[in-house]
Amino acid sequence: MTHEVSFEWRVVEDADWHSLPAGFAPAEPGHRTSGDRWLLVAALRAAVILSIAWLIPGATHQAPLETLPPTTGLAVLPVLEREAAAWQSNDLARIEPLLAPEVRFEWRNEWRTPFTLATAAGTTVEETVIAQTSHGDMVQVTLLVHAPTPWTLNAVTYRETRYYRPGEQSWLRTLPPPSDWGEEHTLETPHLRYQFRTRDTEAVLAILDRNESVYLLLHELLELDPSPEPEKLTIRIDPRLVSGWAYFGRIQPLTSPALARVPHGMSDADYLAHSIANRVTGLLLNQLTLDDKRGEQAKWQPLVWAINGWMRTDLQARRSPWHRRVETMLDRRRAELLPFHLADILDSPLPRPYEQRTFMHQYLLIESLVGYILTAYGRDQLPGLLAVLRDHGSWQVVPEMLLGIAPAEFEDGWNRFVATHYLGMP
Repeated sequence: MTHEVSFEWRVVEDADWHSLPAGFAPAEPGHRTSGDRWLLVAALRAAVILSIAWLIPGATHQAPLETLPPTTGLAVLPVLEREAAAWQSNDLARIEPLLAPEVRFEWRNEWRTPFTLATAAGTTVEETVIAQTSHGDMVQVTLLVHAPTPWTLNAVTYRETRYYRPGEQSWLRTLPPPSDWGEEHTLETPHLRYQFRTRDTEAVLAILDRNESVYLLLHELLELDPSPEPEKLTIRIDPRLVSGWAYFGRIQPLTSPALARVPHGMSDADYLAHSIANRVTGLLLNQLTLDDKRGEQAKWQPLVWAINGWMRTDLQARRSPWHRRVETMLDRRRAELLPFHLADILDSPLPRPYEQRTFMHQYLLIESLVGYILTAYGRDQLPGLLAVLRDHGSWQVVPEMLLGIAPAEFEDGWNRFVATHYLGMP
C-alpha cells in the first residue's frame, strides 16, 4: 500500500500553538527489569509521576524561529518530500542519496521508524514545517510530525528538528557537527548533578529548582531517605541517540532536546523535566520492587498507558487523544459497557498484537478507575496505592486493602465518577 505524506509550509506564531492538533507521549522507561516485574515498575512509575505532575509546568509555547529567505525554504521543501517518499518505499537506493555519509546506522534506523510503523498500521506520516533557521551552510528545519511511535498504540504529534547540509546534487540530511554543541559543563544541586553542552544550557538552567522539588517529593511519597548517595545521581544530556530501554545506574543519559522527538506543546525545558522525573522515579521504584517476590502477574501495560493519559491532563491541562476516543466509545456503547465492575478488568496480560476494541475497553476501565481514586480520595493515598499494587499486583483488592470499603461501594462511586467526567451527566 502506498501512503502519501502531506506537507504544509508555514511558520506557526506563538499564539497559534494551542490550536494545533495535540499528541500524546507516554513517559519513556528509565530502565528495564525482566518480564512482568518491569511492567509493574513501569506502572508504579507512571502512578508516582501522576502525583507530582503539578510540579512540572504545563504546555510552554514555542517562540517562532527566525525564518530563512523564501528561496532557501523552497529549496529544502522538495528534499523533505523526496526523503519521506524514500523512507516509505524502504528502498535503500532512494534513501542513501538523501543522507550525509557521516550519519551513523542508529540514526538512520531512528529516522526510518515512523514510516515503518505507519506502513504496518496502514496509516500515513504527516509533516508540517513550522520554522527554519540557518547555521553557517547548514539549514535547521523544525516540523510537527504526526506518526506512530514505538511507545504508543496510535499516531501522536511531536516536534522534531532536522538538519541539512548542501551535497553535490541535493541537500543531505545530517546532524550538527560537534563544534555546534559547545563546551561541556557541570552543575550540581543538593541532590543531582547535571552534565551538558553549551547548546542545552538554557533548558538545563530552567529546570534546576523544579527537579530538586520533584526529587524531594518523590522520596517523601515513597518514604525513602532523600540524602544523596556518595555518588550523586548524574543527568547527562548528550548530543547522541539514547535508548530508553537500558539500565544506566547512577549516570542517566538523555538525548538532547535538539535531537529528540519532543511531545507537541512542550518546551525543551519541559521535555527535560518530564524525562528526568521519569528516570528518577524509575530508579526509586526499582529500589522498592526489584527484590520483592510477592507481586502477582497482572495486565500492567494498559495501566501504564492509562495513567500516562491522566499525567498528560495534569501536565498540559487537556485530555489525551486516547481519552477523547474512549469518551466517544463509551457514549456509543454505554448500554453495553455500563455499569463498570472491578471484575471487568482482565487479570491476565492482553495477547499481542493488541485487539484495539478490547484494548480501548481495558484502557477506559483503568483510566477511569485511577482518576476516581486520585480525585475522590486524594493523592495522599498514593503511597498506599503503590503498596497494594506492589504486594498484590491486582486492582481487584484495592477497595478493601487501600480504602477499607466494600467493592460494591467502591464501584458505585466509580460509576458516578464515570457518568460525571466521561458522559457529562450531573
